[in-house]
Amino acid sequence: MPDNESSIPRGMPGLWIEALLRAYAQPLFAHSSWAGAVFAAATFVEPRQGFIGLTGCIAATATALLLQAPRDAIRRGEYGFNGLLVGLALGLMYKPDLPAMAILVLAASGSTLVAFACRGFLGDHLGLPFLSVPFVLVTLSALLAAKGFSNLEITLGPMLAARWADSLPVPAYISTFLRSLGAVFFQVNLLSGIIVFLGLLFYSPLTLLLAIVGYSAGNGLYSLVGGPVTDISRSYLGFNFLLTSIALGGVWVVMSWRSIIFAAFAAAGAALLTAACRACLSPLDLPVLAAPFNIAVLVSLYSLKLKGGTGAVRPVDFAPGRVEDNLRAVNARTARVPADGVPRIELPVRGTWTVTQGFDGKITHKGQWRHGLDLEVMDASGKPYSGNGLHVEDYHAYNLPILSPVDGVVSAVKDGVPDNPVGEINTEQNWGNLVTIWLYGDLHVTLCHLRAGSIKVKPGDRVRRGQGIASCGSSGRSPQPHLHVQVQHSATAGGTTTYFEVAEWVKVTPDGPELIPRGVPEEGTALRRIDTNDILKGGLDLATGRTFKFKVRSAGSETVEEWCVETDLLGRTFLESRPLGDRLYFSITSDSFWSLSFEGSRHSGLYALFVAATKIPLDRDPALTWKDRPATSLFLGPMARIFRDMALPFTDPFRVEAHGSFGPLERIEIAGLSMDVMPVHVEVTSRLRLGGRGKTWKAVLHLDKTLGPARLSLDSPSGQKTMVEQILTEEPEN
Repeated sequence: MPDNESSIPRGMPGLWIEALLRAYAQPLFAHSSWAGAVFAAATFVEPRQGFIGLTGCIAATATALLLQAPRDAIRRGEYGFNGLLVGLALGLMYKPDLPAMAILVLAASGSTLVAFACRGFLGDHLGLPFLSVPFVLVTLSALLAAKGFSNLEITLGPMLAARWADSLPVPAYISTFLRSLGAVFFQVNLLSGIIVFLGLLFYSPLTLLLAIVGYSAGNGLYSLVGGPVTDISRSYLGFNFLLTSIALGGVWVVMSWRSIIFAAFAAAGAALLTAACRACLSPLDLPVLAAPFNIAVLVSLYSLKLKGGTGAVRPVDFAPGRVEDNLRAVNARTARVPADGVPRIELPVRGTWTVTQGFDGKITHKGQWRHGLDLEVMDASGKPYSGNGLHVEDYHAYNLPILSPVDGVVSAVKDGVPDNPVGEINTEQNWGNLVTIWLYGDLHVTLCHLRAGSIKVKPGDRVRRGQGIASCGSSGRSPQPHLHVQVQHSATAGGTTTYFEVAEWVKVTPDGPELIPRGVPEEGTALRRIDTNDILKGGLDLATGRTFKFKVRSAGSETVEEWCVETDLLGRTFLESRPLGDRLYFSITSDSFWSLSFEGSRHSGLYALFVAATKIPLDRDPALTWKDRPATSLFLGPMARIFRDMALPFTDPFRVEAHGSFGPLERIEIAGLSMDVMPVHVEVTSRLRLGGRGKTWKAVLHLDKTLGPARLSLDSPSGQKTMVEQILTEEPEN
């Protein structure tokens, strides 16, 4: 079910509405105003307690506004939800008279101050979310203080609310689970749990699945070790189990079958923490609240952070959203660049070179040095030299520039080794002149056999990909000029090598060039870097602030869209179509344009651009072809997306692949003006992995060096054709 944030007005009234509704969504990691409205309804089953919770939320939000907290954080309800929980917890225990309300407002406002401190310590220093830590600290402090006050009256009103719902014919185990869902909002009746259940079901089925897993694991262990069942059914501690599972199963961790197992173990750990917290707090007559959940999640996330970002259970490395959205985003990214821990480098040379010895090569790439590439330059006849080849200067590769293949820091340099006469080798200084660059961890990239005196860097220098660092030579064990590249586990010359891949290289074949997104070139392969095309580079120069206007014809109607390039607070660049509000997020590197994701109507002109520009290498050769794996969910219907979301933690049942190519330069006319454009042809096919007929989208994009996207057409599988043409507001430059 879509979120309707765009329907909320801007300005201060809109800020308050959105901040309050999203505050109700936050306790269950939701980011939707409509979900917040559903959860808010659950708190008003007992109206008095609902108003007390709302009061706490208002007090916390007002405090955040007064202290000028970031408006986006306030709008997302990040401060209001702790005040909401403070109000709901205290409203469960005390009659809402003037003394109780005074303490409640003060405590809710204080939760915002504690949230500032937690954000600074947990967020800035440890890189962790502050969760509901402010609520727990402030509420326990308020309850301790209340023991010394005589004007606070304990109430049983909320306990007696909606008792009719408790008589519904629901099995005891399911009833306890539903009550645990309601207990997230300190609602102690079955009806509230049912409302929360339905809200989660429509907002995020995977979140509900994780809640069931966590509750089952925590409740199961609690029962197995002999914990009193009344601790869960009467004290409603089961919400700690299910919240732990949701957080560690798919919110701050990439959801997979492994993360589900991890979440189940964490929920079981939360059950033990619950017992421990009860033992500590019961003598003080204090409730456990959400302390077990906060401890379990923060310790687990910090452990995963120390372990690193790779492995079977991986933390998300972006602002988390809905579980399904997190999963889609990671899947879309890893389909293009797998997060498998494999080191990847760029080609460290310009022009076309040939691999003369690859991995497990017959000459020297053996044993601990098996992962290496030797590169030389061949002429049209397949020879590496001109003339008789008796001198190093006769070789095409000699003295050509060598580039840094990675962003990193120079960790070692060796210079002063003379070039060998052709046919001779220097085994005493086997690696010759070299530059070693630290990549990350214990991984270093080494480039060997460089020309003496050509090295331009020194240890400690920071280098960028594509930066010139030396020239090709024939020093060390090098009978003729060539470049040797390897990735190794130390900065020492000749360190043990490891498997690596070359990213974004063009394979040159008699049938034409093909872009290889990643891989290990085999021996005999001719390859090169992407050679930038000025028309493509200019046509896709979408700098922030640039604006375009287009005439869009689709489904028999004609509209006008204005596309504006903007950058959000997270640094993501996007095109926004006005007045529709559609967004196309994209990335531009020195080599390629990437469409990352799209939000909006699939009948808009901006969606046509998303399909046509899933990936465009900025290469000069019009014969280049390429493949890509764009975001799968954006090519599926609603039911197919739901099916995929449920299957994605285990396997992706669909495969979407794009095939792209260029056409020769064309001369077109727009509004009577002639221009030379580069056509980009893309076909995107979506099909089930098990087989069957797929669906195909066909798009053609015409790019002008100055105007950018000049003309665009998209043929959809449904037979609908979308035509997009730029409306010129001024004459383009020559």
